[in-house]
Amino acid sequence: MAGGVETDEWGAPVAYHILKQHPGDLMLRLDDGLIPERIEAWDRKLALPRVVHVFKRERPEQDRGVGMLATIIEPLKMISDASDAELYATVMSAMIAVVYKSRGAQPMPEPDYGEGEGGVSVEGGEPYAAAPEPSQYRFEAGSIMEIDSDSDVEIKSPGRPNSAFDPFFQAIVRQIGAALGIPAGALMLMFNSSYTASKAELEALYMQVRADRAWFASDDCALTYLCFVAEQVVLGHYVMPGFFSDLRVRAAWLGANWRGDGKISLNPLQEAKGFEVQEAHGWRTGEDITAELTGGSFRENIRRRGAEHRAWVAEGLPVPTTAGAAKAPAGGKPDNEPASDEAPADKQENQDA
Repeated sequence: MAGGVETDEWGAPVAYHILKQHPGDLMLRLDDGLIPERIEAWDRKLALPRVVHVFKRERPEQDRGVGMLATIIEPLKMISDASDAELYATVMSAMIAVVYKSRGAQPMPEPDYGEGEGGVSVEGGEPYAAAPEPSQYRFEAGSIMEIDSDSDVEIKSPGRPNSAFDPFFQAIVRQIGAALGIPAGALMLMFNSSYTASKAELEALYMQVRADRAWFASDDCALTYLCFVAEQVVLGHYVMPGFFSDLRVRAAWLGANWRGDGKISLNPLQEAKGFEVQEAHGWRTGEDITAELTGGSFRENIRRRGAEHRAWVAEGLPVPTTAGAAKAPAGGKPDNEPASDEAPADKQENQDA
């Protein structure tokens, strides 16, 4: 057992030992606060998970995961402190006032040596009458201060804006992006390079997203969906023969593909042409492409497009054709479609519908 995870000889989790209270809590109950509760990972009778442990395995014999931001906490803190300091220095540099010397003006404030008895100040061990409190000097935006000619003021120019801050910021962002597997352009949403470079950054990001989505779907989505469907079967809402008796039948009932959102498109027309070629050669299906682009249903889109087309024709509007597509002659069939006395079964069903 390591990290509260009990494993078998093959490294598979058998049970999880979970504390009822966090060990760092101030109000710690000594009676049962540090006694872990053993919870088996799977229900042996129903073959359902009892604990959903979501983590990304990055090495062999790893029982628990590491936070996604664990490796970049320190750089994030550094870049946050640097940004705050740079912003504060920039504001202070905008508040530099004008200071000039003049005879007879109020001198600069003297240091405070404390107060003695009777309301007199003590300096050098000898009491003397307290002088009137001098004027307090403070920098404000656009202020003009006058001092005695014998006084001197030295103002250090902060040299803002700092030309070295942006390269430093970009370097830290690139390190953070490399640690997370996210390109710097996608991380900052700044696509200032060429189209090819921006496209490569988005493709690299999408590969990382698909990999993370795959393990998250297997560790969380699939198990959660399994428990949900099992509950519906037990309650009688779903009728799924063989769900609890045969694991292979259960896997068939639970067949699902967890896609998530699609990637950003920089040139929709060019990418649509690519999808068209992939679908024409059978490399991808229309259902697969539709799910990736919009998350919708290809079959539902066909039914809706059919209704829209019939409404379009009913209004007598000309049907637009794509350049290079086969045009239908007066007979109603494309020129490249062979003549046939009998319509295919699927077309006949569509016409009946």
